[in-house]
Amino acid sequence: MNSLYAISYYLEKALPTGGVVKAYFPKEILGSILPVVAKEKNCKIISIGGSKHATAELLKAGVLVNGDFEADVVLVEPDGMTAEGALLKPEEAKQMKQEAVAVGSISKWASKSPASHDTVQVTKTITELGIFSPEQLEQELSASSSKTSIPSPTSQGRPAIP
Repeated sequence: MNSLYAISYYLEKALPTGGVVKAYFPKEILGSILPVVAKEKNCKIISIGGSKHATAELLKAGVLVNGDFEADVVLVEPDGMTAEGALLKPEEAKQMKQEAVAVGSISKWASKSPASHDTVQVTKTITELGIFSPEQLEQELSASSSKTSIPSPTSQGRPAIP
């Protein structure tokens, strides 16, 4: 739940007040947070290939619109992410008409693209860690994984206890 709150926080920063947002394949994450953020920011959402849950939540929030509006921001909720971009099923990747901002959890980060998915380039990625370019996110994740080890007292400038 904390990761959804953090992603919601960064998503709110990325959406323009009163803007039009095109959301490709909103699923669990966007289905949960986009309706609330869009309503707060007075945004209209064009949903492409959204899950039933996401579509119902967008309708309930009163932010879903139909039509071919010019989008201020394009979002995509991928099945995963790599340094090369967002991982989408081939049929989803074919529907992508423009580069988008990926929205997802770092738990969906993969070092390699699975054969079952295509990679589409994204301009930015919004995760619970912040808003990053794909390269910056890879660096952030590398730095985070190296920080998970517990430092020894001597590495922190403290003398070892005899």
